[in-house]
Amino acid sequence: MRRDNRIILLVFLALMAIGFGLTRINWSPGPRLYPVSGKLVIGGQPASKVQINFCPLDNKSQTASSQVDDEGYFEVYWGQEGRSGAQPGKYKVVLTQMAGSKAPIYKGPDAKRIPNMPPATFPPRYMSFDTSPEEYEVLKKNNVFEIALEMPAAAAAESE
Repeated sequence: MRRDNRIILLVFLALMAIGFGLTRINWSPGPRLYPVSGKLVIGGQPASKVQINFCPLDNKSQTASSQVDDEGYFEVYWGQEGRSGAQPGKYKVVLTQMAGSKAPIYKGPDAKRIPNMPPATFPPRYMSFDTSPEEYEVLKKNNVFEIALEMPAAAAAESE
């Protein structure tokens, strides 16, 4: 083999090794994300059929979201690419009711019915970035959040 062909072969093999290595470490374009998971409990019961959204307070990142499973657990995915995790920073938690929940419908005095949406199983303040009081910080580590939202006593009694 001529010397030029050997160099081309070595460069080709090196590029293949780099590409294989990047694939093995799950490299993907975009910002570095950190795992975010946890459990959502509403009024002492695991939430289900709820979408949890981590909305950035600084508007410099994209929202990270997850559907909460029937036991209240979630793992968020970031942006339109659906990559697991979220960027470090401060977030406000906003909830969206999904169809098919077996939890009691929230019937407190502040209950709202939004057209074309299933009735919510939680107070409406958690449906809006402007009114949700829940804030969490995603750090450069594995983030696990236990999010317990209280139901007003009157609403809890009405929904039973």
